[in-house]
Amino acid sequence: MALVTITEASKLTKKNRTTLYRYIKEGKLSKTTDDAGKDKLDTSELLRVFGALHATKDTMLHNTEKQHIATQNDVAKTNELQQKIQQLEQQILNKDELLKAKDDHISSLKQALMLLEYKKEEKEQSTPIQEEPTQPPEAEQVSQPTAEIEPQVEEVVEPEPEKPKRKKFLGIF
Repeated sequence: MALVTITEASKLTKKNRTTLYRYIKEGKLSKTTDDAGKDKLDTSELLRVFGALHATKDTMLHNTEKQHIATQNDVAKTNELQQKIQQLEQQILNKDELLKAKDDHISSLKQALMLLEYKKEEKEQSTPIQEEPTQPPEAEQVSQPTAEIEPQVEEVVEPEPEKPKRKKFLGIF
C-alpha cells in the first residue's frame, strides 16, 4: 500500500489535480492522512478508479528517495527502541534484586521477632509468681510485747429503713 501526494497522483493518472479533488469530494476516491497531517492517496485506490498508472522518472525517483529516507529513519528508530528495551530490562532486573533483598530482610526481622517472643515466654515461665509480698527487713524483727493488746470491736451501723416512695397524682382536675 503505497501512499502518494495528490500532485504525484495527478502525474501517475495523467488527470488534473482538480479532477482528483472532485473525485474525493464525490466519494469516488478516498484519501488518507499521513503522520505529518498531509493528504495522501493510496495507489490501489488510483488503480481501482483509473486503471493502469503511468509512471514517470520523476515519480519513480521521488518515491525511491522517500522509501530510502523512510528506511534510514526506521533503522534509527529501531536502534533507539532496542536501546530503550535494554534499559527497561536492566531496570526490571534491578527492581527484582531490590525486591528480593527486601523480602530477605523482612524474613530476618520476622525470625528475630519470633526469637524475642520465645525468650520472653520462656522468662515468664521460669520466674515464679509471688502472690504474697515480702515484708521489709525491719518488720521481721520480733519484739517482746510490753502491754496487753485489747481487742478492737467494730461498731455495726444498721442502715436506715427506706421510706416508701410517694405516688404521683395522675388524676385529671
